[in-house]
Amino acid sequence: MPTHTSLEAYFASHPNLTSSTFQDYFSDFSLIKKHNPEVYDRSVEFWKNVIMETSRKGLLGEDRCIIEGPEKLSEKLEYLETEPTLDCVFQELPKSGLIAPLHSFSTTLTRISSSSFLTSSLNSFLYVLASPLRSTMSFFTPAPSFSDSLYVIMPTLESLAQAVDKHYQIITINKEVYNVTERLFTLKEFKEECRAVVGELSDKDWEVFIQYLEIGKEWIITAVIDGVKIIKFLPKDKPAVREITPTDKGIISMKSTRTTLLEQISALEEQIKEAQRQAQKYIHRKQRLPALHRLKQKKDLTDLLHKRQESLDTLDDILLRIDSAATDVEVLEAYDLGRTTLSNIHKDADITPETVDEKLDALRDILADQEEFDQVIKESGELSGLRIDEEELEAELRKLEERDEEWNRGKEKKEQERAEAKEKKVEKVNDIDKDLEQIIEELDALSVPSHPLEVEDRITNSRVNTEKLTRLPAF
Repeated sequence: MPTHTSLEAYFASHPNLTSSTFQDYFSDFSLIKKHNPEVYDRSVEFWKNVIMETSRKGLLGEDRCIIEGPEKLSEKLEYLETEPTLDCVFQELPKSGLIAPLHSFSTTLTRISSSSFLTSSLNSFLYVLASPLRSTMSFFTPAPSFSDSLYVIMPTLESLAQAVDKHYQIITINKEVYNVTERLFTLKEFKEECRAVVGELSDKDWEVFIQYLEIGKEWIITAVIDGVKIIKFLPKDKPAVREITPTDKGIISMKSTRTTLLEQISALEEQIKEAQRQAQKYIHRKQRLPALHRLKQKKDLTDLLHKRQESLDTLDDILLRIDSAATDVEVLEAYDLGRTTLSNIHKDADITPETVDEKLDALRDILADQEEFDQVIKESGELSGLRIDEEELEAELRKLEERDEEWNRGKEKKEQERAEAKEKKVEKVNDIDKDLEQIIEELDALSVPSHPLEVEDRITNSRVNTEKLTRLPAF
């Protein structure tokens, strides 16, 4: 969450905020509108830019496309111990098209769209400042009581929309057509796809952003089917039916099934690895029966994985065929556009009965396959009906046992080598101890000499013993 510290750092580094301008901007400048309009306009413009920039950077709250009214915004600035007059700023912002009241946002978009107000690019926000467009913004509903109002930030929405549009241009740049399956998303899929280019947005941000794309830009259409919101991108280069068709519903259902299959395949692969680890553990403990049980479980899971993979491959093939069929239809329509009306195209003019029958048969096959896929998924991992090849399991078990025995033999060999090395070291130490004992005995045998020659002999013997000591190996 944004803090006073982050806002304080923002104002501290603001290039237009100096000691001489602080008093102008952080005061009740609404009182000087008539007798000092220059300072008033400069103060309003300063706060316009501040509100736009801080909201875009996420300094005003978790929402990037929505801001609270002047009263709530002033509360965030209480640490400055001054109260700038923001009511007049929020009166000016809608006039310039920078914000729109949330409660009338849909109506606002409809009016703007019908008057061709929105353009396809941001143009550095100049579209909201151009004088011919100021009359268009008179359609905005007058701002209600500021104390409990929320406002949508129009430039932020336009910036996000352009980022999404550029993203789809990049991923389809090498394709002759925009495949029909790539135009359809669930709300969850749409968020995941767009998050890479628009960043993190709150739930309220997503709601107004989708409304903006659908009503303001007319790039998408939406519908709620069985409690799931569906989003469809419309082709820009030709007219299109603005509805979610039964074919679209079938494609969405298949794409959802495909997502489910991918999740199941990933889960099955992890379960197979775990069953293999468990089997190896039991074999190492010489517990043959539980090891065999784990191998049976692994076999069951592997068979189920193959079924899921086959279903996924079939589903991918069907989706590819749908895209190919959609391409063929678009080619036929392109030939007809020059001499028929849109209504004739919708009736498949000049398309032979054979091609119509083929498409209908393909659609029936798709729907039938879809029901079969749904039934397969509902099995939810039932393993009781799968046949187990006992000989195959026994062979795998023997391989694991042989591998474990080989590992044990290697372990025993290493332990034996370590024991032999230790024994040799002990023998070496014992030999040294014997030499020391002998030297000590010889030293103990020495007595005080009574004759000079005897002293000399004993000195000689002592030197010999000393040389023996120096020749003892270190350990």
